[in-house]
Amino acid sequence: MNWLSPKKTSSMALALLNEDSRGVVLYNNSNGNSKKSTDLFINRKSPINSVKEVEQLIQHSLDLDITRFTQKFGEHDFTVEVKKLDDGYIVITESSTDAIASKEKLIRCLINSSSETILDDAVKAIVQITGWKWVGISRFVSDCRVEVLSMCVNGEIVKGEDYNLIGTPCELVASSQNYAFFSDLVSRFPHYADLEKMGAKTYAGLIYESENTPVGHIFGMHNEDSIDSVLLKDLFNITASMVGSLLEVENLKEITSNAILESHIDVLTGLLNRRAFERDLSNCIKNLINGKFSDSLLGIIDLDDMKKINDTWGHDAGDLLLANFSEAIKASSRPEDKIYRIGGDEFALILNSASKDQIKFIQKRLESAIKLTQLSGFPDITASFGFASFKECQLQKDTWFKLADSRMYTHKKHKNQNHKPGMNALKKLIG
Repeated sequence: MNWLSPKKTSSMALALLNEDSRGVVLYNNSNGNSKKSTDLFINRKSPINSVKEVEQLIQHSLDLDITRFTQKFGEHDFTVEVKKLDDGYIVITESSTDAIASKEKLIRCLINSSSETILDDAVKAIVQITGWKWVGISRFVSDCRVEVLSMCVNGEIVKGEDYNLIGTPCELVASSQNYAFFSDLVSRFPHYADLEKMGAKTYAGLIYESENTPVGHIFGMHNEDSIDSVLLKDLFNITASMVGSLLEVENLKEITSNAILESHIDVLTGLLNRRAFERDLSNCIKNLINGKFSDSLLGIIDLDDMKKINDTWGHDAGDLLLANFSEAIKASSRPEDKIYRIGGDEFALILNSASKDQIKFIQKRLESAIKLTQLSGFPDITASFGFASFKECQLQKDTWFKLADSRMYTHKKHKNQNHKPGMNALKKLIG
């Protein structure tokens, strides 16, 4: 058997590399000086055209201590891998079409996620796309602590926990507020013993924001060194953008919800207002018609001689009376009762699933509220009230309100200012 000569072997190897579907560059400059003689091979698939480009890529790899990254050649992005050989370097380039497909895959995943699952879906998708072992999303609890909101380990979602940032790679992400990538983790963070226990060799992290304020960070760790850090950065950027936007939408929903709530609150008393009363009355009627409630009660309450309080003591005293009575009626009511201030000194109650048989108990609670108001500095104040059940109004909203309102005025008419209503008056106010 005849052995091939080194020259023949080299020729065959270069021919094979020339047919590789990837771009391949062999570079050898043992003197480390581009002015000296340099051996260079560039196959026909490579987008690299000169020694200068090769040396720039190698230097970029050395400066950042990374072996894989993305580089633009002309109008196209390529993934570049730089490997050290005994007597030089090999530089391999591949089209980033796969990277684009990976980013599109993540975007589709996040778009199809709900607000409840987007964090779990994001970390799981990044693990599936990149093969990284650990990927998580956190929120900053304080300057030195974070809470893990979602964590994917080997493709499975695991329960998160909070941890101290000090001495971890995450601390540098939080402090710099930029993308961070570290290899050789154990030597870079020797005091963070968990990294060695986990077997983590590589780390990447990026903060995400809501309304231009850092809220948390996306991070990943892997037990291998050969990592495409640029693809991971792109995936982190996509996730950060989507999560940040989601938080802003949720915040806007909360602001809108609070604004709607505030528009239904009476500022002086803190009770629900007339707008809320009209809304809830309509909803109550719908529920009654649909059979959700067997019956409900509507109550109308009016403070007696409110004008006299304002004329004698001023409107500040009148406002205090309204506030005190509102607190008293809330204290004397059940949590499920809805209480409204629908006019100057006029109040309303909606009592779902209540019937006429409960009127006497409701009357006692109202008398208790009046007593509390008298003890708060208004000893002469009284109130008139009337009730109507929905069943006796033939399912008519206007009839329901008018009946309760007319019974309130009947109570006021038959009541002597110095005496509580007798049984005849009580029968008229409850129908």
